[in-house]
Amino acid sequence: MRLHKFKFFTILAMTVGLAACGGGGGSGSNTGATGTPGAVASVLITPNSETITKGQTISRTIKIENASNAFYVAFDILYNPAVLQFVNAKEGSFMDNDGADATSMQAVLQSNTTVQNGVKLKRITIGLTRLGDIGGISGSGTLVSVTFFAIGSGQSPLVITTPRGIKDMNNQDVAVNTWQDATVTVQ
Repeated sequence: MRLHKFKFFTILAMTVGLAACGGGGGSGSNTGATGTPGAVASVLITPNSETITKGQTISRTIKIENASNAFYVAFDILYNPAVLQFVNAKEGSFMDNDGADATSMQAVLQSNTTVQNGVKLKRITIGLTRLGDIGGISGSGTLVSVTFFAIGSGQSPLVITTPRGIKDMNNQDVAVNTWQDATVTVQ
């Protein structure tokens, strides 16, 4: 148990450290499948497009599909802070959907920005893990729900970037073929 807590805090510290220095690269996909042969996961922001009005609060769900033996998931979400204000993030049910209570989720709003298409975007780093000797989880479900408040008119991408990926209990990559982004338009 103590070894797994050490692994979790080591991975969490690495995730926050990589995000604080601008990310860790990432091509938008991971390779090196473990678990069920041929199973490749997808991570999706839903709904992927919506138009709302200024002053409205919205939530976006980040879902995983076809995961195989997932023990740890980490990624960043970029958004336009002139259009949306980050409110909070809440853990979904996927990581403990087999009845395991020993899970942990962290969402950290980073102070650094990224420029994409001439727009400064803020970064939220999200990490979820199972704790203890409980193995990985397979299947589909909700990883996290992220809530924003619409503060300005315009368009904001919600971009999953520099994904640290999905790891199994042995810290091996779980294959991911899609990290699907979303867009919010505020009128």
